[in-house]
Amino acid sequence: MSSDAATAANATSTSLPRIDALSGGPGGSPDQDLEQPRMGLGSSLPAADTRAKTEGTFPYAADLWAEGLLWAAVLRSPHPHARILSIDTSGAEEMPGVRAVVTHEDVPGESNYGRHVVDRPVFASDLVRHHGEAIAAVAADHPDTARLAAAAIAVRYEVLEPVTDPEKAFAAEPLHPDGNLIRHIPLRYGDAEATGEVVVEGLYRIGRQDPAPIGAEAGLAVPRPDGGVEIYTASTDPHTDRDLIAACFGLEPDRVKVVVTGVPGATGDREDPGFQIPLGLLALRTGCPVKLAASREESFLGHTHRHPTLLRYRHHADAEGRLVKVEA
Repeated sequence: MSSDAATAANATSTSLPRIDALSGGPGGSPDQDLEQPRMGLGSSLPAADTRAKTEGTFPYAADLWAEGLLWAAVLRSPHPHARILSIDTSGAEEMPGVRAVVTHEDVPGESNYGRHVVDRPVFASDLVRHHGEAIAAVAADHPDTARLAAAAIAVRYEVLEPVTDPEKAFAAEPLHPDGNLIRHIPLRYGDAEATGEVVVEGLYRIGRQDPAPIGAEAGLAVPRPDGGVEIYTASTDPHTDRDLIAACFGLEPDRVKVVVTGVPGATGDREDPGFQIPLGLLALRTGCPVKLAASREESFLGHTHRHPTLLRYRHHADAEGRLVKVEA
């Protein structure tokens, strides 16, 4: 039995933290019996979660449990660039234990999201633009069932040539409807005509980076009686997450609540609500709490990375080595 399967088999109200433990519900705060520290100027106050984290009882999103819990899995593209010819979900829907299968056709609101540029699909519909892009999601009564059902979804692709070089992207066929250039920001300051006695020019390449925090993505989505949804996840920008998620669900923002759980490491990758949107959609579709705890492989495929960079610099300096101008 896998570790996820063992977790599912043993998930009872006493073995995993309930979601009400995050909001001071039954059981109260894990630190409520700590001696109250001395207050006032000059006092050093301990962090509120110190004891729980030291004892290993602090509830991160991957630890949470709720009554009637279902498990989610996401089907991701094996190709960096391809045209989707068809998606057949019947094999997954007919599997015992599967409660819902969702694709781009099931997104009730905005089909794309993004913090600065709204260009990332909740689920790919016509084109796949990166390896690991989400195609569909499944909710089932067991994590192994969810993964098997996701694998049973039949997708026919026409594999296309990917664009992997930023310089070639200028002349390549557009990957996005508005072209391959996302932004052009010319910055000029000082005397543009200045020159130095010494000029050093170089081309520098920085590879793709992944923060890989100690805890991979996880979340729990719980439907609300008013038709909304609560999402428990490790977010570093819950207000923006709420607005983006609500737009994709076609809901008013006040019907979506994002509860920040413990954040097991964050270097930019916690600002992307990609995992939360399929979770919330499945919870709304099934009327049940739905949980996803990503493997490290899925985390690498599904979250944002720091892009590889090509930097061209020309440094001008005087005879003493003092910088006169930098062209970048």
